[in-house]
Amino acid sequence: MDGEGTKALFDYFGQIVFSYDLRQAIQGGQLSRYHYHPVLVELNGEEAQEYLQLTIEIGRAMQHQSDDDPPNQRLKMLLLRRARLLASAQAKLPALQAALADLAEPASKALFYCGDGQVESEGTEGDAFEERMMSQMQALIQMLGREARLRVARFSHHETMADREKLLTQLRDGRLDGLVAIRCLDEGIDLPDIRMGFILASS
Repeated sequence: MDGEGTKALFDYFGQIVFSYDLRQAIQGGQLSRYHYHPVLVELNGEEAQEYLQLTIEIGRAMQHQSDDDPPNQRLKMLLLRRARLLASAQAKLPALQAALADLAEPASKALFYCGDGQVESEGTEGDAFEERMMSQMQALIQMLGREARLRVARFSHHETMADREKLLTQLRDGRLDGLVAIRCLDEGIDLPDIRMGFILASS
């Protein structure tokens, strides 16, 4: 997705001499086999309006941008805001709750991936909007513990490497049902006994 950067790499290293794709890695046993089940959700009225407005602004910003130029700061900010909006859509938590309820057995040895956006909590009607907002991670942990009755823990940059190792051990031996992660597991993990993953936000 970066033509200029890709060209620079090819200019320096030369052409590709070997490729090994996901299908080969799965067939060779280097990666786990998996079944992928997308669940579609819709943006609510406010989210759809904001998405449309951001898309219009992105279009305007791109008009002043040539194909050869890297995206300017304003364009980057608009694209990031739109991505965060999609990642933290309000309908995702109820959709996850329904998916968990449909499982034949309670989720265990599970990973829950979320974004760094904000979602609206249930707070009381009189609460200010800012007071009703919380991170998607915080809302997800609350929902998994309260409604789904799962033992989960946060797995993020806030935890030390030692704490992360403890959490992974607790997940392996069944003391935790799942980990709620944000970015920290993006580069891949070697946990062969993981049974399921729920991706609420991805990059």
